[in-house]
Amino acid sequence: MNLYCIKRKDKPGWDEALGFVIRAKSNRRAREIASQEHSDEGAEVWLSTHTSYIEIIATNVRGPERVILKSFRAG
Repeated sequence: MNLYCIKRKDKPGWDEALGFVIRAKSNRRAREIASQEHSDEGAEVWLSTHTSYIEIIATNVRGPERVILKSFRAG
């Protein structure tokens, strides 16, 4: 498992997620997990490389696939 940081490329509005730290098997799985945890910004933001970017921040991390941290802009 890897630990991924995924962030939006655009400026978020209110009640929208800004980014996530996710433990997942792959880049694709991390995006899918983020899209399931979306807020008012919608799932598509996390699935597209045009609207979000992702990077590995740790490797060989133990545990199940899941969101570790969600950054959220409350309105």
